[in-house]
Amino acid sequence: MLRRGLLLGLVCALWMTASAQAQGLTITNQQALSPRLTQYTATSTALGKATSIRVLLPQGYDADSARTYPVLLLLHGCCDDYRSWVDKGRAEQLSAPYPLIVVMPDGGSAGWYSDPHEGGTPRYETYAFDELLPWVDQAFRTTGKRAVAGLSMGGFGALKYAARHPGVFEAAASYSGVADAPSFAANGYANLIPDSVWGPRATDLARWREHNPLDLAANLRGLKLIELRTGNGQPGPLDTRTSRDNLEFEVSKENAALHARLDELQIPHVYDDYGPGVHDWPYWARGLEQTLRNLVAVFPATTETTVGGTVSATLSLQLDAVPSFGAFTPGVARTYAVTSKATVTSTAGDATLSVGDGRLTNGTFTLAQPVRVNGTPAPGTVKAWTAPTTAERVDLTFEQPIAADEPLRTGTYSTTLTFTLSTTAP
Repeated sequence: MLRRGLLLGLVCALWMTASAQAQGLTITNQQALSPRLTQYTATSTALGKATSIRVLLPQGYDADSARTYPVLLLLHGCCDDYRSWVDKGRAEQLSAPYPLIVVMPDGGSAGWYSDPHEGGTPRYETYAFDELLPWVDQAFRTTGKRAVAGLSMGGFGALKYAARHPGVFEAAASYSGVADAPSFAANGYANLIPDSVWGPRATDLARWREHNPLDLAANLRGLKLIELRTGNGQPGPLDTRTSRDNLEFEVSKENAALHARLDELQIPHVYDDYGPGVHDWPYWARGLEQTLRNLVAVFPATTETTVGGTVSATLSLQLDAVPSFGAFTPGVARTYAVTSKATVTSTAGDATLSVGDGRLTNGTFTLAQPVRVNGTPAPGTVKAWTAPTTAERVDLTFEQPIAADEPLRTGTYSTTLTFTLSTTAP
């Protein structure tokens, strides 16, 4: 028997949000520095102080309100701040041709993108993942896809963040980055890593290795792009100095070791040992330019549009107002519920309304149970028809069960539920 099946689908995306007593990053001021560049001032719970962020929006961001963009988290080096990539590294000019949102936070002059090992503030790693990235996704039209890059201490931060938080980033790039912090400290640069970060190296080496790119190399597997770029410390074509730069020489050895380790693990990566070149901005700007070109393959250009009406005059699906569960209460077993409606028209012989997978997430934290739609955990079938229907109003009840002992992280939970109206008999 020959059996034919034809699937026609009209997809609607429903954005759901809920807050669990949100705290963290509060924007107190913003200043447009150029058509694409805005500087934000904020207070941060994780940092315990005010902080600043610079954001570069892509060309045409305001012209198309439906288009979303990937994010590049761009980290500065030791003894610099959030301004350095624009003021010294030409980030605004270099990023202009690319459809990316570039976010440049402040990581402290020697914070090493880490939380202090004895507690307290500033907690730079907590800030990045619990406050900064969620704010970026709320404040701007993002795809949810990200890359991270940085120079020197920021290169360390980029590799460390990608390795310690698998799945958050699609790509990581390091320019003259510290790849082996214990070796870096042992070879003359211990004064650049305060004991407050991971403790004294002599007694707390295990904690150092928990943050060390060379020790975490296996966790980089799965990234679509890894870049290691260093010179050898000898004066190069972009330099005015005539003597060897020992700092660049040191990080070049560390990057060679990380390159060998990634090769041993058979993890694909770009290793650019470009020979003569010192620890300075002309090479880092050149590295960023190369990374931006490579990210085109990681983040192919896409556009989105809102579809309404019918598909081939057969199916129509429209959703009413976006629901919100409101505030979740920790320690209380409860099923949070909200209602909405969909309007369905089908001229097909049969039709099925289904919902895709959906679990509320807060950064990298995900609730244990999926959202339920009309009692069915997502993904699942919401309703089926065996005959045509016109402008039928379908009740939708969204439920989020939370157990009394379920851990809840402070912040905003959200997910995108995809509803599909399909038929096999148009």
